[in-house]
Amino acid sequence: MKITELPNGKNLLNGSRWIGLKQACDMKNLSYKTCCNKTYFQPLNGQAENGGNGFGPKEWRAETILEWLEITNQEMYENWKAQLLKSA
Repeated sequence: MKITELPNGKNLLNGSRWIGLKQACDMKNLSYKTCCNKTYFQPLNGQAENGGNGFGPKEWRAETILEWLEITNQEMYENWKAQLLKSA
């Protein structure tokens, strides 16, 4: 699945385009509430690319979202699990 345009017609591959979690979940057809509670469903396991200082919404570059859309839910969970085992 290759998504290059948003429903409003804006180009998703524009390097300056930032995508928030709600919009990303809508694109992947995931529950926003579930993504908020389980960071392994979020792009980059919940690590925001917009500086993530805790004062604003989490956002990721469009290119990151395109890669994330290709990953299955099972793969996301397995990647998260592997990271936990590495850090233990």
